[in-house]
Amino acid sequence: MILLLLVTYIGFYFCRVTLPVAQTELQSDFGYSRLQVGQIASYYFAVYAAAKLLNGLLGARLAAKALLLLGISGSVVCNVAFSLGSSLSYFSTFWSLNAVFQSMGWIAIVGIVSYWFRPDQTGKTLATISISYLFGDTIARSSAGLILGVAGVGWRGLFWIHSAVFALVGLGAMILLKPTPAAAGLPDLPRHDHSEPESGETLQTGAAEPESPLPGPRGIVFQMLANPRLWIVCLIYLCLSMIRYAFWIWSVDYLQQECGLQLGSAAITSAVLPLAGAVGALVAGFGSDRPDSRRGPVLVMMTAALLAALATFILVPRDGTALQVAALALVGFFLIGPYSLLAGAVATDLGSKRLAATVSGVIDAVGAVGAIAMGAGMGLAIDRLGWTGALSLLLGIGLVAQLSSLTLWNTPFAHSTT
Repeated sequence: MILLLLVTYIGFYFCRVTLPVAQTELQSDFGYSRLQVGQIASYYFAVYAAAKLLNGLLGARLAAKALLLLGISGSVVCNVAFSLGSSLSYFSTFWSLNAVFQSMGWIAIVGIVSYWFRPDQTGKTLATISISYLFGDTIARSSAGLILGVAGVGWRGLFWIHSAVFALVGLGAMILLKPTPAAAGLPDLPRHDHSEPESGETLQTGAAEPESPLPGPRGIVFQMLANPRLWIVCLIYLCLSMIRYAFWIWSVDYLQQECGLQLGSAAITSAVLPLAGAVGALVAGFGSDRPDSRRGPVLVMMTAALLAALATFILVPRDGTALQVAALALVGFFLIGPYSLLAGAVATDLGSKRLAATVSGVIDAVGAVGAIAMGAGMGLAIDRLGWTGALSLLLGIGLVAQLSSLTLWNTPFAHSTT
């Protein structure tokens, strides 16, 4: 199950990194500025944020596998349609539609995990599965760099080839993926929360009771907003998302324009950030699985180290590619570790079997708000302040994340929302 979910979510990145890798070609072909290309990304993340909220609620009602397959098929169609465009409004429209379907993927993954694994396993499980978006980013960027390095293929060919790959992944998921143990012919796994009994059980006697009705969308939202820990988690995730997507959207541009790499080489080199981040995600997930459910110490230590890594990235010489790559790897390790922990294990801890997908949708939606600013906003900052000024803004954002994480040092998270 872990392998299937990991491979499936890797596929999402084949239809997600196409734009950030190809955006310098769009600038060249159509004369777009960084601000204009950044606006396409900002529209994407604006829709992504809203879709995360809606799809999070949908995830409490719709079968997780159905949500997953809908996301795959819709994203493939949007990428093919994008490749046929020739105007800024057309590109913005179809890339925004792509956000709707891309936002379904992780919500569905978290929903499936909540039925297959116990609470004391979700940190390890989701940390392992979360490397899918890191390996997916790495593999898709490397693939894109190789494709763009082939004469005559161009950015339109990149979109077609990556869409075909994702379609094959979707076909495999449709055939092989089982959303629950029962669907695989296995008994359902009982879950025992730290604070409250699972629906259908009582903590004192273990006697079965009728399952309480699933709260409606309004009740779910009120449950989420009433938890102060969720607000702090969302603030940290917002800051880390801004940093992550600043690098995700603009790293190829940076390596090409500032470090003098060719487009294909820049795309491949940019993959070092998610690759190092995969290691950081595993360290954060395994290191935070504690009997007392305290994940705060890992958040505090890794966000503090992130500040040092960002400062290093700003200060190293830009004509020394090896130093830039090493600094980029450090940023990836200390950024993606806490980022993946918040979106995965913490989201599952704050929710329950029934609401894990919904909590994940809320947290991811807040993170997408930060990503919106890193499209047009980061493009404008680079044009106005230069790369040093723009990167210094990220250092300040990281400081907010680090200070906020200090408040969670002694917080036990397990299922505190419901």
